[in-house]
Amino acid sequence: MERARMEKRLSEQDTTLQKLANQNSRMDSKFESIREEMNLFTTKANDSAAGLAAFETRLNDMDEVNW
Repeated sequence: MERARMEKRLSEQDTTLQKLANQNSRMDSKFESIREEMNLFTTKANDSAAGLAAFETRLNDMDEVNW
């Protein structure tokens, strides 16, 4: 009787561990997706900053020519 109860408990723990492993896998996928979005955002931000710097340089060049 004791053995059957212990086997049942082990089975329940195995099920719980499997559920946690599945949840962990889903969270890893979500975090990877977020990482990819952040990298894309950073790339866009860097491109925008570079574009803005180039525009500012052109404006400064125009000011020098007009004076």
